[in-house]
Amino acid sequence: MKYSTNMQDVEEGGNFELLPEGSYIFSIDQVEDKVTKNGDPMVSITLVVAKGDHAGRKVWDNIIFPELNSPAIRIKGRTKHFLHCINEPFEGKIEGNSDMWIGKAVSVIIFHDKYEGKTRAKVAEYILDEGSQEVVDADKIPF
Repeated sequence: MKYSTNMQDVEEGGNFELLPEGSYIFSIDQVEDKVTKNGDPMVSITLVVAKGDHAGRKVWDNIIFPELNSPAIRIKGRTKHFLHCINEPFEGKIEGNSDMWIGKAVSVIIFHDKYEGKTRAKVAEYILDEGSQEVVDADKIPF
């Protein structure tokens, strides 16, 4: 992208505060269909804290749909649990559309992962919380 802009009277920023470890209710804000290095379908999701002191803060995760012959087959149970947590079909042969995940609420435990000298907030696990499975009304999120 080419750009042209005026930076006069603009303070330089760059402070980043890591989302603290703990439990949060997130809203699924964005989904993007991708493919892993192994060729498995994957959905990259952007999760936004829906309420509380950290409302509006974001975390990213990937939901992978590996096939039986994939090296990633061992994580298919995580995908099944995620679908259950967002009230999507998760038993037997299923079909779905990740675009329908947008706006859904999900309860998540966040942990800090240190990788290559950087600390990142990551999803430790999705929590099956019957009260958080409804679709979040975008007008009620305080950001």
